[in-house]
Amino acid sequence: MRQTLVFLAITTFQVTQISVALAQNSSAFEQRMISEINRARENPPAYADWLQRVKQTYDPATKSLFFILS
Repeated sequence: MRQTLVFLAITTFQVTQISVALAQNSSAFEQRMISEINRARENPPAYADWLQRVKQTYDPATKSLFFILS
């Protein structure tokens, strides 16, 4: 049991270190993507409502969205 806990603690620390390293080396686009994914995960119903509003502003002719981020 103790060995398992030590293993989990070390593994968690290593994963955290890797995550921090990846975050520091991510491009601006990747950072925005991660931020957007986290935003969706924090409050899925609100994010879905926001997407519905954004979808209504899509212009297929120009493939553009006209909205203000909230």
